Amino acid sequence: MSWDSVWKIALTVVASFGGIAGIIAVVIKFCANQITDRLNAKYEASLKKELERYKSSLSKSEHVSKERFDREFTMYQELSEKHMTVVYDMGAAVMITRGNQYPGYEKTTDFVHLAAKHLDEAEMMNKRYAPFISKEIFENYKGLGNQAYSIISLLDLYDRFDNQVASDNQVASVIKYNNQSYTKVQAKQEIEDRQKTLSKLSDELLDKLRDYLSGLGAVEDK
Repeated sequence: MSWDSVWKIALTVVASFGGIAGIIAVVIKFCANQITDRLNAKYEASLKKELERYKSSLSKSEHVSKERFDREFTMYQELSEKHMTVVYDMGAAVMITRGNQYPGYEKTTDFVHLAAKHLDEAEMMNKRYAPFISKEIFENYKGLGNQAYSIISLLDLYDRFDNQVASDNQVASVIKYNNQSYTKVQAKQEIEDRQKTLSKLSDELLDKLRDYLSGLGAVEDK
């Protein structure tokens, strides 16, 4: 084949593509398609990497959320159990002033020591968990403990009326406690009034705990 023939064929091909401009357009289109394919592949790889990173982060977040829920639920469960024992003890204190005995304890002083022990355990747990629980709930438990302490003290005072005698060897009718004078009847009434207040505080605190733990559960479910 002569160079004239080759040149004619080349010109024919160029003409079929619309001249030199057509060839340039085809080349540009081909290159653009190649670049687009590479960019798409790179973008897809980057997107896949980001999605995997997000999924990993989400998994860690869910794990932390569940860990937090389990930890806080356990702490509040223990606190609730300890303080409910105290609440029951204060109910028993009222029954003692009505002439009943606490099962297994013949002397009121022995029960006072038991109730004081339960209260001390509850307060120590509240202080130990203080950095990890709601401040409001911590303060509520603290207030409940203070109320219980006053009831135990009054019960001890109530019991002293039967054991303490006046200077004339008569049973004392009035005993001073905390800069206030009490008769046995007044001490009994004060114990009942404070127990009712404590019971109401306990119910309100349990409601707050339910709401708070329900909120944690909702976060975990998400």
